[in-house]
Amino acid sequence: MCLCWQVWTARNDLIWNHRVTAPLSIWTRTLRSYHDWLRAQEEEAPPRPPEGTTIWQPPALAWVKINVDAVTVVDGSSTGYGCIARDSSGLVLRVRIGRLEGAFRPKIAEALAIKEALSWIECTGWSRVIVESDCLLVIQALLARHFADATAFGDVISHSRVLVSQLDCEVVFYHVRRYAN
Repeated sequence: MCLCWQVWTARNDLIWNHRVTAPLSIWTRTLRSYHDWLRAQEEEAPPRPPEGTTIWQPPALAWVKINVDAVTVVDGSSTGYGCIARDSSGLVLRVRIGRLEGAFRPKIAEALAIKEALSWIECTGWSRVIVESDCLLVIQALLARHFADATAFGDVISHSRVLVSQLDCEVVFYHVRRYAN
């Protein structure tokens, strides 16, 4: 199947972009895709929170869950964020709150809060981390296979994705309802 996909992609590249792909390149991409697929089958994903969950649920054993939220002050002077990390027994491991000067749109404020949580993870030594937010747009942007957005929001998401790629741990993102966050 991987080979068929790469041949199809090369065919489309020839038809639509007038680029010829060398057979060796197709074969190399096929092997890489196959090995990526094998690796993905070996990884054990954390259990997803039940649909409709309205109360906080602890993470599975050996996982740390960080809940993130942000708020813009009504007068527009600043934006606040908070992050709380808990283990599988619900024990609070760390808490972080911060204030950013200026009013940000809600999705940007939430994205900035997640970026702060990701920069915080780096020095913890945790190996498996779930990051939960009640902002669906941010979670969808972080999970998107291809993401392109030339706005301030896009910059924050892109920076967060770079942070995740540099972390020496597994990070997953979940959207949760406001009351479960």
